[in-house]
Amino acid sequence: MSLRRFTENGEIEGYMSESLAEEFGLVKVDLNEFIHKFVQPVIKDNLELKKERKNSKEKEEILNKMKRKYKIALFLVIRNSQIIQKGKKLKKTEKEINKMAYETLCEVLTMINFNRAEELYKQGKNAYEDYEEILTKENEEG
Repeated sequence: MSLRRFTENGEIEGYMSESLAEEFGLVKVDLNEFIHKFVQPVIKDNLELKKERKNSKEKEEILNKMKRKYKIALFLVIRNSQIIQKGKKLKKTEKEINKMAYETLCEVLTMINFNRAEELYKQGKNAYEDYEEILTKENEEG
């Protein structure tokens, strides 16, 4: 591998491979040109990659938090709407009631047809969004 020398103010600052110098179109290689054409783009690419990774990690963390909140919400709906009344009648402890609610949650999750449930969810969401749109138009007109 042949090296091309680059200088700054007549002093040798370093070397880079001949093929790399040609790839970046560097005929006379000085330090500023080397930094501008080679080092800065590499640093910029690395910073962008780090930013993308950070954004991806943040999105994943948000998604995990949302999943956890949905699980807890479903647990509480099951617990508070069905299990707690039955548990109190049977004089169960809070721990026993929570255990029964969790067991029921697990059973419910295995019984749901999620494809059909998603269709129902989308219908409800669309109806809600349509209603919100109507209210917004009425507020703008009135």
